[in-house]
Amino acid sequence: MQTPAFVATKTVGTWKLLRGLIFVAAGIAACLSPALAYGQTQVDGATSGNWSNASSWNPAVVPNNGGGNTYDVTLLNSPAVTITLDISPTIDTLTLDAGSTLQSDTSIAGTTLTTSSVSDDGKIQLSNGNTLTVNGAMTVGTTGYFDLDRASTLVVNGSLSNSGQFFTNAQSLNAGPNTVTVTGTFTNNAGATARIGFVSTTANVMNVATLVNNGSLYINSGATLNLTNQPNGVTDVAQGSALTVYGALNAGTANGFAKLGSVEGALVIGTGQTFTDTPGSGTLTTSSGSSVDLEFGTKMTVAGNLTNAGQLDVGLNQAGFANRLTVTGTFTNSASGVVFIGAFSSNPDLDVMNVGTLVNNGTLEIQPGATLNLTNQPNGITDIASGSEIILDGSLTAGTANAFAKLNSIEGNLVIQNGQAFTDKPGSGTLTITGGGLGLSSGSLTVSGNLTNSGGLGTDETLTVTGTFTNNGLTQIGFGAQATAPGGYGRPTNQQRYVDLVWHAEFDKSAKRNHRHSCKHNAAAFREVQCRGEQCIGEARQRGRNSRD
Repeated sequence: MQTPAFVATKTVGTWKLLRGLIFVAAGIAACLSPALAYGQTQVDGATSGNWSNASSWNPAVVPNNGGGNTYDVTLLNSPAVTITLDISPTIDTLTLDAGSTLQSDTSIAGTTLTTSSVSDDGKIQLSNGNTLTVNGAMTVGTTGYFDLDRASTLVVNGSLSNSGQFFTNAQSLNAGPNTVTVTGTFTNNAGATARIGFVSTTANVMNVATLVNNGSLYINSGATLNLTNQPNGVTDVAQGSALTVYGALNAGTANGFAKLGSVEGALVIGTGQTFTDTPGSGTLTTSSGSSVDLEFGTKMTVAGNLTNAGQLDVGLNQAGFANRLTVTGTFTNSASGVVFIGAFSSNPDLDVMNVGTLVNNGTLEIQPGATLNLTNQPNGITDIASGSEIILDGSLTAGTANAFAKLNSIEGNLVIQNGQAFTDKPGSGTLTITGGGLGLSSGSLTVSGNLTNSGGLGTDETLTVTGTFTNNGLTQIGFGAQATAPGGYGRPTNQQRYVDLVWHAEFDKSAKRNHRHSCKHNAAAFREVQCRGEQCIGEARQRGRNSRD
């Protein structure tokens, strides 16, 4: 029997009406019961406790993406909470405010946290074989703290920016190496501190595509920083930044300093490695206010020239290591430059600096046992430039000869106290001292020719002049520790100024080395605050510069 057309039409209309009512009812139910709806939920820390405990959160739900639900998690500063990672959740974003902490569960190893971004102004401390994976950007704010310990791992598939404190192995828990991988750029901002292998007890590794350092970056002994997509490595140490490397810094398979071109900040290389730096411009330049220090047996060759206007140290702090700096071209020490070869120690040094040719307009000091070799300057040093200063406790050679074997003129200051005996044969036939000074406090000097002094001359050893000695300045013979410094501490004349320097250099020769290390990164402070009791070496040195500064 055929159904009438009007009946079929009524049936279809009734079904459409019922279906519409069902959709409306479902929508109303979703609005009345949000916890049952799919979507993104903001979850805040409510109280300190385990991640797996719903009561730790507001709303009271354990944030872990799944079932169509995703979570943005914030640990607020009010209330400040400590959340313990006792499960392995996945969330959309993680934000920590100042005062809040995310930490490992010490009884559950290997938990993981996966998120698309991290903003850390609080404290994240993963120390039990944990893994944090960030599929996006991570930032550590100015109040932020981050530390990996006990074989934990951080993977940032994106960029990492640090404005606070970023460490590995800060707790020195020694359960295994910690690893950081950043596929993008790691930026260590001004005022920030990053330390890889805070305590050098594990082989910590940080791999970053590219590095931008404007803060303080420290790579401890046994730790490694690999630049995976920065083939030129570190070409500049920025002004205001500090880079200290006692471990390894690599750019691919090359040394990370293989193309270093300039230093405006502070650089310490104490890797003990032997490497060559080939600056792109042909000259490695260190600016006024900068510092460079080689330690722990590091041997660096600059394939080109080196111009120093800051402070350059070869083995300043650690005696007994054979540090070596070689410059194949010209080493220019500018008027503001300060150079120390060898450590301030009573133990003889093994530190060596080899340069093709030397131009010194600043301060150059060679410690006992240390050596400066002029490899392509056969006449050695023929002039001590006005405003410059050389203090020689070690050896200064030109090839196989004494570097002062043809010294012709002194307008700056020269102190020789290395105990060596040598002969100077001036090219003009006369060694002239004009405005500056010569001090001989250990060793003996023979001038094969004449000596004309129109500045300051002091000797506490044997000074022989085979020709005529003409004194138009101030000469003091036997000025030892009991002598009274000419000029006192008033404003001395040019002639008084240098003999004052000589007297203090002799009086405090051993003590001054023990105090300079505290000022090694500040050339201006270095000149002013080296003190022994009431005798201020800095003041005497300042006078001895003929008002250079």
